[in-house]
Amino acid sequence: GETFTAVAQMLLEETSENARPEIGDLFATALQTSKLSRVMAVRLYSPEGRFLDSVPFDARDRELSPEDLAALNNLHPLSFFEPDGDLDSVFAFKIPDHLPARTPLLHIAIPLYAGSERELAAIAYYTLDGNPIADEFREVDRSLALQGAIVFTAGGSLFLIAAGIAWWRLSRAQRLLRERTRRLLQANQELSLAARTSAVGAVSAHLVHGLKNSLAGLNEFVKSAAEGPESRTDPEEWESARESAGRMRAMIEEVVSILRDDDQTTQYEMNVEELVELVDARIASLDGRDGNTYQSRVEAGGSAAVSGRDANLITLILTNLIDNAFRAGSGGCAVSLNVAGGGNGDGLVFEVTDNGPGIPLDVRENLFSPRKAGSNGGTGLGLAISYQLAQHLGAELALTESGETGSRFRLALPEHNTGINRRDPAP
Repeated sequence: GETFTAVAQMLLEETSENARPEIGDLFATALQTSKLSRVMAVRLYSPEGRFLDSVPFDARDRELSPEDLAALNNLHPLSFFEPDGDLDSVFAFKIPDHLPARTPLLHIAIPLYAGSERELAAIAYYTLDGNPIADEFREVDRSLALQGAIVFTAGGSLFLIAAGIAWWRLSRAQRLLRERTRRLLQANQELSLAARTSAVGAVSAHLVHGLKNSLAGLNEFVKSAAEGPESRTDPEEWESARESAGRMRAMIEEVVSILRDDDQTTQYEMNVEELVELVDARIASLDGRDGNTYQSRVEAGGSAAVSGRDANLITLILTNLIDNAFRAGSGGCAVSLNVAGGGNGDGLVFEVTDNGPGIPLDVRENLFSPRKAGSNGGTGLGLAISYQLAQHLGAELALTESGETGSRFRLALPEHNTGINRRDPAP
């Protein structure tokens, strides 16, 4: 529109001699301007929008809106693009069959004026073939579509990468949370177990001091009764009662002895071989009874030493494990104690193995928790107390194997609890 206006004004000034050009000069200028590019029809209108003339002669009149007339009276050119224009609205005669009835059209309306007053003299209205502009629009659409696809692909890729990183971090946080939750639950169970066994220990300590003298008197009574005339009615039962009272008194004395050792200032050490000999002596009364057999073996680290207090606690744990194995076997059970480690900075490992029936699955889940006594004459507290004693030592007590061929318990004592690297052991 700007180009057509500039060319028309240049031609009008060259052809018109009057300050106000005639209609013929104006129409001639419009026709000369129409030679610029793909013009299909030219119309001439008065400043008021009245149709004056056209080329070709069958070009239809197109009414100009008040807004268009106002813009043209202010000497502003206008342009309108129809992507799907109707040629019947442009020409009055029938369109030849070889021409498309609908095609892109470009309409341009320019003001024609002359002189210094710049007063509108006429309006030239051009209808052009709009295919070139339609091609440019299609090219722009393709370019925009390509750019949009590139931006969408790049943005989608960045979003997927960011989402993947966020998902990985979230999954990692969830894994850490699950692991911490598991550890908290485990710590809570251990604290609960420690509280329960500590309560049992406190009650046991109170009972130990209260039962010591009573058991001594009971033992003397049973011993006298077993040797007196009362034993003649059922000597086996009185003998069994006497042995039971003796074992109970021995256990009480043993616990009291260990408690007394904790309060003493004198410290001593015991090597592994001596510790195993002490366990053997405790188990000697069970070896061979009811077809049971027991053997011990020290594979390495026989010179490693532990404090007397730790040795007593280890002896209690091992004795309890071996006694439990004999009780579970119900006769004819083979139990072995194996000691390894104690060299090259390693800790000591004690393993108690038996060929009994194994431990049921429902018992393994809370093996070291206090529970009801079983049918083998136990109290249901032995493994729980042994586990807490191992924790007190800084050791690890665990069931490593259990099945139809037997069970295996493992007591692992860390290196710092032994006297392996001590240069000046206490006497």
